[in-house]
Order: sequence, then structure tokens, then C-alpha cells
Amino acid sequence: MDKNNIKLLSNNTKYIIQKIKTRTILPNDNLEQIIKDYIPVKSLSTKDIVIIASKIVSICTPKYRFKMNEIKVTWLAKFVTKFIKKYDHPIDPGFKVPHKVQLAINLAGLPRFILAVIIGGILKFVFKKPGYFYIIAGNNISKIDGFIPEIYPEGLKEYGFIVPNQKEAIRICNDLTEKFNINFVITDSNDFDDHLIGFSDNILKIMNKKNIQELISGNPHGQDTNTPLIIAKHIGNR
Repeated sequence: MDKNNIKLLSNNTKYIIQKIKTRTILPNDNLEQIIKDYIPVKSLSTKDIVIIASKIVSICTPKYRFKMNEIKVTWLAKFVTKFIKKYDHPIDPGFKVPHKVQLAINLAGLPRFILAVIIGGILKFVFKKPGYFYIIAGNNISKIDGFIPEIYPEGLKEYGFIVPNQKEAIRICNDLTEKFNINFVITDSNDFDDHLIGFSDNILKIMNKKNIQELISGNPHGQDTNTPLIIAKHIGNR
């Protein structure tokens, strides 16, 4: 047993983190079927937890994915994109993509988007800190992903994605728990942040929200590997 894969939570429970490697998940896939194909559900207990990367939830759910040719990019989106700072990354430009900006306009609504640009810009200038635009615009637009064909595999190149909101993620987790009788968590993590999107209500019988956050810390899915599923297997108490 690799000690580096063991997590001791503040409630004194221990879990071993098992990454599950999958094939590339595509828009015609079904989330429940993916769980059946890759998770040995019958061998898991009610204290075990399956952690799902939000990206595959978005890929499998039509309301969370958008084809590039379905997004009509306006002059405003192109104009705003010019002033967005590019990621310090050789391929990924971050939010400096007109289709991402246009989707943000569509989700937030034009009045709120313009307000976010103006007020967010002023607050950034005053407090020397970015991020106010996303807070004001709301609608999870900071988590818009995709629309970068160069870094996606075939079948996903032409898509952009949004992340389910908390209410929707909790519903998805509860539906999966009812189907498979184990607990589920949905995360949106990278090498910098670990975002807890939602979890099964039943999980609160064995741990609190702080413990869940401890469990998903450190981006267990990894950034560059095809491991969108994690089994957190309970192995006892300290």
C-alpha cells in the first residue's frame, strides 16, 4: 500500500485514494454507464466515496456542453477578449478566447456582464487584485472551459463546457447514490485549487464538509492524466 495515497482526515478516518484510468469520455457517453464500466460498485461499502471530475459530468450532459458553431460571437466578445490577460501557458490561453467570453455574456446576460466588466475593472484597479469580474458576473462563468481545439482530443475539439452549480451537482450525486448505493462527490480541481462542487446528502452521515474538502485536496485526479474517477476507500480509523 502506497503511503502517499493514504489520507488521514481530521475526523481520524483513513482513506486510500485509487485513481481510475478511463478512455476518453465523449459527448455520446452516459455518466451512469461510465460508473458501471469503471467502478467496482458491488465491492464498495457505504463508507467509500467515488470522486468524479466535473469535466466528465459536463461532457455527458447536454445542458453543460456547447458546440463552437452554436455560439455566435459578437463584436463585444471580440472587443473584451483583446483586454484579457493570456495565461502563462504555451497552448492554453485561459479566458482569452472569444467563444468563452461570448458564452459568459450569454450566461450572465448583457447588462450584468457589462456591469461586471466596469465595476470589476474599477475594483481590480483600486485593490490591485483580479477576480471581481467573475464574482459580479456570477453564473459560474469563471469555470467555463474548452473552445480550444488545439488541446482537446478528437470528439471534444469543437466543444466548450460549463460546470454544474451546487444545487445541480448535489442532485446528480444523490441520483447516483440512489442508483448505486454509495456516496459520490463532484469536484472541479486543478494544480492550484480544489473546488468542491457537490456531494451526496448521505455522505454527511460519515463526515462533514471540511472532511470532504480534505479528501479532495491536492487535485487527486491529476492535471494531465485520464483519471476522471477516484475511489476513496475507507480503510479504518487512526
